[in-house]
Amino acid sequence: LGVSFTAMHWLNKKPCNITTGVHMTQAKGEERDKFAAQAAEDWENLLFHRANELAPGGRMVIVNFCVDANGYHLGYTDKSSVCMYDEFNRHWQAMMSEGKITKEEYEAGTILNYYRNDAEMRAPFAEGTRVFAAGLRLVSAETKITRCPYNEDYVANKANRDAREAAKGIIGTMRTWSNSSFLTALDSNTRTEAERKALVDELYGRYEDAIAADPEENHMDYAHHYIVMEKVGQ
Repeated sequence: LGVSFTAMHWLNKKPCNITTGVHMTQAKGEERDKFAAQAAEDWENLLFHRANELAPGGRMVIVNFCVDANGYHLGYTDKSSVCMYDEFNRHWQAMMSEGKITKEEYEAGTILNYYRNDAEMRAPFAEGTRVFAAGLRLVSAETKITRCPYNEDYVANKANRDAREAAKGIIGTMRTWSNSSFLTALDSNTRTEAERKALVDELYGRYEDAIAADPEENHMDYAHHYIVMEKVGQ
């Protein structure tokens, strides 16, 4: 049995910077196409190696961030009109407009992942692919939304919850996976480590202030794709 949760949206390499935002969900045209191509190559490679590792009869469960049939993804669902990545971009772009970071640093703040849709998840299992030839078969695939626990807790108990503390909680979990993307975007040749860290602290401070002003509208709902595969006998 193989298991992997919330890992395979990260890409092996950055195909380009995204000039229209900080994430592939905001990318357009050629930039989005380059991210999609890199994600397809990585996904096929990952599955091919898993096919070689699994014994006949072995199964693997993979849970990935995705874009579902409604266009929902991490930080953007039917819960509210606020999109997490739009908020990240709004504050990062404002720092560029104010001259605190350069245009090159703004564009380098591209988060290195890709949220595949259902068709992209299923594609390597088609007959004729090397994954299929290696004996890996799709058993099931579905998408589900998991609600943001920080937002759910605040909404259910807001009479007894401090808005600032609610904002600190959700920013804390966002920062665990996004901090390095912004820190490495800043030019280490012209900025000291302390200066770079201070600028990233400012980014998250701005976002925290925005959440504290309206914790009910801000969330990090999860859109996950659940896929089960099996290695058939050779």
